[in-house]
Amino acid sequence: MKITLVTPDVSNNCLGRIYILAEMLSEFYDIEIIGAQFGDSIWPPLKHSKIPIKSYLTTGSTFNLKKDFKRFASLVTGDVILSGKTAYTSYIFSKKISRLEKKPIVIDIDDWDLGFIINDYRKLKTPLKIFKFFRDIFYVTRPDSILGNYLAEHKAKKEKFMIVSNRKLKEKFGGQIICHARDTEKLNPSNYNSTELKIQYHLPLDKKIIMFFGTLRRHKGLEVLIESLNKMQQEKLPFHFVLAGSNNSKYDLEIFSKIKNKLARENYTVLPQQPFEKLPELISLCDIYVIPQKKEVPAAYQIPAKIFDAMSMEKIIIASKVSEMDEILNDCGYVYQPDDPQSLYEKIKQVYDNPQEAKKRAKLARKRCLKKYSYLANKLKLKKIIDVSINK
Repeated sequence: MKITLVTPDVSNNCLGRIYILAEMLSEFYDIEIIGAQFGDSIWPPLKHSKIPIKSYLTTGSTFNLKKDFKRFASLVTGDVILSGKTAYTSYIFSKKISRLEKKPIVIDIDDWDLGFIINDYRKLKTPLKIFKFFRDIFYVTRPDSILGNYLAEHKAKKEKFMIVSNRKLKEKFGGQIICHARDTEKLNPSNYNSTELKIQYHLPLDKKIIMFFGTLRRHKGLEVLIESLNKMQQEKLPFHFVLAGSNNSKYDLEIFSKIKNKLARENYTVLPQQPFEKLPELISLCDIYVIPQKKEVPAAYQIPAKIFDAMSMEKIIIASKVSEMDEILNDCGYVYQPDDPQSLYEKIKQVYDNPQEAKKRAKLARKRCLKKYSYLANKLKLKKIIDVSINK
């Protein structure tokens, strides 16, 4: 039995969720990952994936819709399709194949993507809104197309077999929850020497390393974190900020400029996107792991996968109080009021003032991850969903 997992764009970080599902399913089935490619290459962290990733280049032009579908169809060799996200190039194309070839389909929804797109659209000035409106008509399969995502979401709500990543998405769409599970054997702190790694990466040993890890996006609250770090600098608290995951996008450059304006050069390091296999090593560098999500409506439907990376690596975690963060980190991390630099600063200061309590919470975080958010805790549930779709 072979499963084809579909991502809307193999050159984007949406590939990460599909890869995690593929790893869990690979224990039971043959696996392939396919998808459109809107960028220059496979998403850099998974460029050398051990699981086969097949793609076709596209611009998302509506005029190439039939051509793109044919290229997509030629890549699907699985008996079951697991389609990631409510996007045209994943779900709409997958649904058509499912109907034509009588293949079972399961949809996975890990974010409210249409919500994020609409939220960004509302912030645009009128001329840009008009431009985007018409662009979305002529480029309907682009991952950020309002029209494409609306059509996909409308159809997806009727799907019988559905996976969602959190409770809020379940309330909106239905389905069964499969969290952003983690390979806790690979993400094991006992496999890494933090001190040696800090020396290797030329990081100071006499300061706490505070890390943000992941693709930079406007809803992720980097500005709040930078303001909090600036206050720490003013208060002369010893720290070194590591920003890991830069891909030099326009927004990345905006953030770099703010960091340069607010922080002394000796107080920060910027690392580019790294291969997936280096994830545990990089997390080992930090003492405090910060997830500063903004409080926006779409964020309520998202749980950042990186929270489980940090939990598995037994790190001190500070996250904004959005979505289910306070529940996930109850007694094993810290939450602060979103969009409030002072609140974040106070939580960081609490860690500085009570290091033993912080370490105790970090140890509990790994235990909770092993119990609820590991591959072991989720893979059989995922397999059962696939099996039920086959035997419907």
